[in-house]
Amino acid sequence: MPYVIQEDRKLLEEDLTYLANEICSNYRATKFHLLAYKYICFKLGLKVLPQRRYAALSAVRAVYSDASFEWQRRLKIKPKKFVNFAQFPILDEKIKNLSEKIISIASQCQEPNFAWQGLLNYSITVLGLKIADKHKSKRFSSLIAGVLECLHDRFYEIEMAFYEDEQIIKNGDVF
Repeated sequence: MPYVIQEDRKLLEEDLTYLANEICSNYRATKFHLLAYKYICFKLGLKVLPQRRYAALSAVRAVYSDASFEWQRRLKIKPKKFVNFAQFPILDEKIKNLSEKIISIASQCQEPNFAWQGLLNYSITVLGLKIADKHKSKRFSSLIAGVLECLHDRFYEIEMAFYEDEQIIKNGDVF
């Protein structure tokens, strides 16, 4: 888990709290909490990309994977499979605000090309913790880890495979 300085955490806190509260108050069922969390994390990963290049796309997938492993390590859990998908466009404006803050904070760092990954990891981890705090169970935490693992795979299917296909057309296939 990358450690984000306190001043930057404060800049992200309002949006993370808003999103967590929105999820927990508007969507009563646990399943919908997880679906909304997944939606936010996926959209946020797309919006903070500095450019649509292989390294950046891989970095987003790595964040999902690293966050899942950290949940598992810290909470001593195994992920439970979670593969459902849903759309929550009502949350898009707040996701956009959060992504703009992440991009802004990253741009002020010494190495902005690397800073956004840590800020993304921090944001999806803190959001998950805020949602899990309402449930306080290992089962729910295992589902959060499962959501992150699913995001890792889903992001490849939706974003990276599409990028790879574009590059095959542009540069020729290697297989």
